[in-house]
Amino acid sequence: MSFKLSPSKKVLVQKQPKLFGPKLTRGSAGETSSVIEVTAEDLANTNFASTSSFRYDPPGTGLKSTQQVPVDYSRFENHTFFNSAEVNVNVAFDTIINGFPFDGTQKEVEEFLDDLSGFEKYVLDSFPKNKGYLFFKRANPSFIAVNDFAGSTYPSISKEKTGNNVLDPGLNSFSLEMQLFVPDESNDCSVIAQKLAGTNHGFTLAISESASSVCDLVFMVTSGSHFLSSSIELQKGRFNHVGVSLNRAPGRHQIEFYSGSSLVSRTVKATEFGRFNFSTSPFLIGSGSTQDTAVSRVFTPITTLSGAIDELRFRHENINLDKFVDFATKGIFTDDNLALYFKFNEPTGSLGNLNNIVLDSSGNSLHSRISNYTADLRSTGSIAVPMTNEKLSFNPVLFPSFASVVSLNSDLLTSASLYDRVNPNLITRLVPPHYLQEGQVSQGFAEEEGTIVDPYGGSGPPGTGELGSSQLLSAFLYTWAKFFDEQKIMTDHMSNLLHVDYDDDGTVADQFLPFLFNFYGVETPSIFPDASIDQFFNAENIQTAISTSGYSLDYVQNQIWRRILVNIQDIIKSKGTIHAVKSLIRTLGINPDTTLRIREYGGKTKRNLADARVSKTEVSALLDMSGTLAPVSVTFDGQGIPSSKPFVQSNFLTASRIEPGKPNIGGTFVDKAQYPPHGISNSRSDGLLTSGSWSIEGTFKFENLLTGSHPVTQSLFRLNTTGSTGTTNGHRIIANIVAISGNDDSNLSSSVKFYVRASSAATAQTLELPLTGVNIFDGNKWSISAGRVPPDTANRNPSGSYFLRAGYQAFGELGVSQTTQSFFLEDPAGNEANIIWSNRSNNHNSEGAFITAGSQSLNTTLAAANEYLNSTSRVSNEEARVTTFSGKVGQIRFWSKNLETREWKEHTRNFKSIGVEDPDTNFNFVTILSGSFEKIRLDVSTDQPVTNSSALGAITLTDFSQGGFEIAGSGFEASRRVIKPETFYYSHLSPRFDEAETNNKVRVRGFQSLENVEEFNTEFAPSYEIRASEIPNDDTRFSIDISVVNALNEDIINIFATLDEIDNALGDPELLYSPDYPKLAELRAVYFNRLTRRMNLSTFFEFFKWFDSVAGTFIEQILPRKTNFLGVNYVVESHMLERSKVQYLNSEIYLGENLRRSGKNNLIDP
Repeated sequence: MSFKLSPSKKVLVQKQPKLFGPKLTRGSAGETSSVIEVTAEDLANTNFASTSSFRYDPPGTGLKSTQQVPVDYSRFENHTFFNSAEVNVNVAFDTIINGFPFDGTQKEVEEFLDDLSGFEKYVLDSFPKNKGYLFFKRANPSFIAVNDFAGSTYPSISKEKTGNNVLDPGLNSFSLEMQLFVPDESNDCSVIAQKLAGTNHGFTLAISESASSVCDLVFMVTSGSHFLSSSIELQKGRFNHVGVSLNRAPGRHQIEFYSGSSLVSRTVKATEFGRFNFSTSPFLIGSGSTQDTAVSRVFTPITTLSGAIDELRFRHENINLDKFVDFATKGIFTDDNLALYFKFNEPTGSLGNLNNIVLDSSGNSLHSRISNYTADLRSTGSIAVPMTNEKLSFNPVLFPSFASVVSLNSDLLTSASLYDRVNPNLITRLVPPHYLQEGQVSQGFAEEEGTIVDPYGGSGPPGTGELGSSQLLSAFLYTWAKFFDEQKIMTDHMSNLLHVDYDDDGTVADQFLPFLFNFYGVETPSIFPDASIDQFFNAENIQTAISTSGYSLDYVQNQIWRRILVNIQDIIKSKGTIHAVKSLIRTLGINPDTTLRIREYGGKTKRNLADARVSKTEVSALLDMSGTLAPVSVTFDGQGIPSSKPFVQSNFLTASRIEPGKPNIGGTFVDKAQYPPHGISNSRSDGLLTSGSWSIEGTFKFENLLTGSHPVTQSLFRLNTTGSTGTTNGHRIIANIVAISGNDDSNLSSSVKFYVRASSAATAQTLELPLTGVNIFDGNKWSISAGRVPPDTANRNPSGSYFLRAGYQAFGELGVSQTTQSFFLEDPAGNEANIIWSNRSNNHNSEGAFITAGSQSLNTTLAAANEYLNSTSRVSNEEARVTTFSGKVGQIRFWSKNLETREWKEHTRNFKSIGVEDPDTNFNFVTILSGSFEKIRLDVSTDQPVTNSSALGAITLTDFSQGGFEIAGSGFEASRRVIKPETFYYSHLSPRFDEAETNNKVRVRGFQSLENVEEFNTEFAPSYEIRASEIPNDDTRFSIDISVVNALNEDIINIFATLDEIDNALGDPELLYSPDYPKLAELRAVYFNRLTRRMNLSTFFEFFKWFDSVAGTFIEQILPRKTNFLGVNYVVESHMLERSKVQYLNSEIYLGENLRRSGKNNLIDP
């Protein structure tokens, strides 16, 4: 790596390979290096210029440290060959505790970290870390008095021991910054920070008396008879990032207050102060004394501070607003103007007389003590730590006697001791033993190893750890052994240069990944070409303007490179195919089937809308209810709902009836002004969504269990009702869809059954509708649908036709599809009033039916009353009352319409589809057209942001139909992920059905099988030629398009079960002279009610810029040379429901003016 200072005062940093360069264009040789242009300020106070540091080295420049070698350092056999493992442990502890520059500059910290060995870095990463703040309580007045003499309080750990005054700014500007918390309670005047000589030379930051939820934060500066003050309002009950400075710049001499992200106050009056002469006065935090504020006016604190402070910084300069904002929640490194810096990150715990220590991280060694310290002053459980972006890695606990440090040392020494006992290559075993025995005696050690292998000692602050001693010969041998070990680690790694895996350990080092790319003949792709130094190396400000991420972009890039290299052989072998392109894109963490449109031009000259489908892969989610199998004790509530078994229940399936059409309402429409245009029905039963046709569907999967098995009979879902009077308020099962495995004791064939008993009459019969040969326990994702269709959908009837369907798809094509249907007389007396689907009653159906799934205890009182499927006397088959469910479920949907078979099949092939044949009438939000009552009412896809159960084991499943329904879950394992990822290989209708593109240009023209001829729309073999009208229109163009409306189109297509509606909307002959497509306008009005927010176009465009610069170059390398690659394109286009149209006019419009006139005259009969 090389760099130089350019005339523009910028450093040009050359990187290998091109991390920040532009992408290649097709056919160009490209450059093998790139240059990062950064200012000298970006590299100031870093370890950049050190030749021994590897931190800023580009990949491919070799190894400098064992930190760079991917080794599992938790196992001594991987890295300790000749040295003593026990010595390794204690030396690492000594290096960290006595050497970590907690009060150092960025360069000092980086230099320390870069000089660590791989094992020492592992130990440092294992050290306990702490972030905190400090409470101040007036009940037990606590405060800090900082003695302004460098190194005076704790000289043994002080970098500066001069005793010089540090805090006196002289004639310079100065500022004070902190995170301040004031409890939301009444407070008296209190000092936050103060440095005074007498009563009239110095400054005070204080809060004023207040009984409200806000108080004034006041800053007062006095020098003799000169006085200046300013204040801002402070919100109580939360941490506030505040800063104040005395700006002594020429022409200023004002107090400036900062809060949040802005300068909020500046004094109008300017007062020029001289020296304060308060160098020997202590700097007080949390307490203070009286200060003169003007002639005959005095500020007197009433109590000590009650509140909390974090990240207190005192500087000899004005506040820089940009840095004030950038480092509001981040830690900082020391610099020349930082006079005092208290992080308050000291740990809680038993540290003896060091419990009250406060470490100064400014480098000026103003370490201090807390007066009246109690352990609860460091307790941070009640308020969240405000320094959310402060790096824990820079805040290790360095107290050698801290319990967690002692425990870590003990654990490592125990493991090291066991290893040393069996290590035949331990260097002290490779020399004649009498040398060590003589050394033990002559140097007075009780053991041959000395005390260096004893537990690491020390009881003081950081920097006072105590490493045991060893005899001179052993020390000499251990020094060489450490060197030998590091050389062996490096040498052994050479055998892994061609081995790459997702797991780093035991594979090629990150530095050699470019070598591996070159080995396979591929140019190393640059993943983050526009990253800044902070983003790339320090993990700063990646996700948002101000943030700290867990991993740097350098680390992320290496992980992506590893993913590519793991799959590189498959990519190279399939080079020139769509599979290779998609495989590459997946290694970048991008699903090519959802975000991008990979377009290969050409295709058949004749296209059938039925064939216009797109195959996709997507990771969605299913609700896991396998907790039913857990051996836990269960109690049931009054509704039979278990306390510790998964159970889900929807809202009541009822709504206001405001739509006209079938089924006819029993009441009348009223309140048309409030519910235009038809009004709302005044009959409560008209709001039952089961009153006419209805359908319920869901996706089910039963995983293969490692141990045990699923119950052989399970309830997939049920429709229940409940009463509200007397003892009849338990759940009634009206319908139950039951799955039966063919391996049960009854030797039944695998089947799904639909049980229904929908009449309140005691003599009502039970429908048992079986669908045999369906084994939903086979591990496939089955789509199950059931429903009811009254014989006359306009009127209510005591009978109906019930259907049951089951099927699954394989890669977008139906694998199994079975359906059955049966007419059923629901009430033997023909009394429609007894039918639960369409009538409300307090005893039987107070609010309507609702969906349930999961184990449930049935009400025995209801069973004795012969009601519905609960009745043991009227329904003898116990299968009808099964409630157990131990599988996964998703896409739970309820429709107040009969789902046609074509609609259900589309839902099976496309798990995301909620399509109907006529979405203009039967989709959400339509209320005006006749028949609009028949639509989807509940759409629980389980693909939602909240996937974990609550602390009580509850979860809410979101209804995406926006109909106001939801499903509530209970009895799940507490605070665990219960909605789990599931990969779907599916297909959907193509929103680009009219465009010529294909991913298959190898076509079979003739088949001997009639089935294949019909499926592929070909001819019977043999076929000797292709008709001229059917010659494919293929070409070599290929592109990857990123379009804002691509995802929108794929969501729009989900409201269609077929493309017939689009076909009619576009192809109606009556539209020849129309200026537009009226039907598309109606469909747009229907669909866009579904969207709740605007699309984030700026984020989408940023993604395109990144993907274009990163993937475009690499994709070019895996395409055939004859391919006309059009690149990665950001496409601006209309969505599928927005199409321009050529308007045809009457034929005479195409004639000239004279011809039109003469033509009209010829039509007139003289």
